[in-house]
Amino acid sequence: MNIRILAALGVVILGIAGFFVYSHQPVAPDTRLPPTTFLIDHRGPIVCKCPGEPDFDALHTLPERLLAEPV
Repeated sequence: MNIRILAALGVVILGIAGFFVYSHQPVAPDTRLPPTTFLIDHRGPIVCKCPGEPDFDALHTLPERLLAEPV
C-alpha cells in the first residue's frame, strides 16, 4: 500500500524516524476541519505539522533527511 492510500484512510504509519498521522474525519457531523499531517520523531516531539492537503513528496524525504542528521 502506498502512503496516499493509507493517508486517505486516516491511518497511523509507523516508520523508523517516527509516525505520520493523518486525520480528515470531522469533529462533529456539521464541522469540517482541514486535514493536518504530523511527523513525530522517536523521542516524541512533533518535528513537522502541515495543515491542509499534505505534500507527499516532502513526507517521503523529510524522515530520510532527519535520519541523516547527527544525533
